[in-house]
Amino acid sequence: MAAPAWALPSGTLAAGAGLLWVAVGAPVAGLGSAVCGTLYDTTTQKRVPVELLGRTTAFGVPGSFALGPLGPAAAGPLADRFGAGAVLLLGVVWQLAAGVVVLTVPTVRNRRWEEGPDS
Repeated sequence: MAAPAWALPSGTLAAGAGLLWVAVGAPVAGLGSAVCGTLYDTTTQKRVPVELLGRTTAFGVPGSFALGPLGPAAAGPLADRFGAGAVLLLGVVWQLAAGVVVLTVPTVRNRRWEEGPDS
């Protein structure tokens, strides 16, 4: 549930909100990012066998770094064509939709925290 906070800075900018609202949204997004990253790393370490952690990370990290720059690279030309507000709104919708899609996966949605080191 922390990931939707990432849409706050873009959403406030797309809505034309003042600097104060953008300044409030950005730390909330940062907190959401920290929580999401912590939960992701903890879940990965608890659920993936030690001998497969390197392989699991090898699939996720390069994809993030290789594909990550595509959004900012496309944002400028798209903003020239459609306007910055439309591109920001598209980013908000994309971020929220991605969170909803992940939550439709039953194993993600029904995941419960287990106590203890061997659980």
